[in-house]
Amino acid sequence: MIHSAAGNIAFAHYPKTAGCTMFQWFTTAFPDAMHLDPERPHMNVRRSLRAMGAAQTLGGTGALRLLNPIDWLSARKPRPVVAASRLRIIGVIREPFEMLVSLYEFWKKTPAEMEVSPFIDTARNGTFRDFLWMAVVQKEMPQYEEFFDVGGPAWANTRLIDFATLESGLAAVCAEFGIRDTPRLERINAGGGRQRSLEDYRSSVATMGINVRSHFRWYYEHGVRLAVRGGARRIAA
Repeated sequence: MIHSAAGNIAFAHYPKTAGCTMFQWFTTAFPDAMHLDPERPHMNVRRSLRAMGAAQTLGGTGALRLLNPIDWLSARKPRPVVAASRLRIIGVIREPFEMLVSLYEFWKKTPAEMEVSPFIDTARNGTFRDFLWMAVVQKEMPQYEEFFDVGGPAWANTRLIDFATLESGLAAVCAEFGIRDTPRLERINAGGGRQRSLEDYRSSVATMGINVRSHFRWYYEHGVRLAVRGGARRIAA
């Protein structure tokens, strides 16, 4: 998560949802913005809020041992008190199958010398079907409602933007939050911009599309309607 204390706003980065684009925009719009933990850019909202609180309330090396290891780095630097109920959070959600294809192709190019998890290693060395099985059957990919803590303390002030209409959706959120004179949104494609055929991927996994819809049920039943689009036509996946 990227947080601006001055703006009382944060960006929660779910994988392959325009993270590079949003990071550049966010850090330009809010010069004081910083990652809660640069080594864990995809920390979910609940853990991020806990890290903010830990950074403020726990001090000394003895107290740090009480923290979950994922919070240690975040707790080393004091941060301003953040009231979760008032913190504004921006996120982006993307059609899940398209997101998973993008993530698979991205991890496929992970350099061999980099340390990876079994999940990433499956993407790098296995088939898309193998990767999809781990993602949605073994549930390695977090569900959107889990990641953004739907119904949690910051949910009332959380706005999820539709990936396909990112620019107009972001403009609508800024207007609602009273954020003015924002920088231009510059699209950055961390995956290299290669055109992919989703239909080829769908054909390769046959009926596993049902598993994707089951795992990401909240998105298909609720998230797709909640996503902010700003009145623009949705770009087809």
